[in-house]
Amino acid sequence: MLRAYIINPINNKGSWFDFPLYFGKLKKIGHSGSYDELVDIVSFEGNSTLRLGYYNLHELERLNAGIEGRL
Repeated sequence: MLRAYIINPINNKGSWFDFPLYFGKLKKIGHSGSYDELVDIVSFEGNSTLRLGYYNLHELERLNAGIEGRL
């Protein structure tokens, strides 16, 4: 299982999320749901090869697709 600690850089709220990630869950950290709004992934558990840093929802969607392809 892949988990990530994700922070909303607008308000600095963060939480752990499991992948595949359903974007509606990002409301927990105050994310608007806009595909252009960024989130900051500061830690992954379960895969150390993924990059940390800022992602928009388009990029998270590609990450989800890759993870679901391996399930």
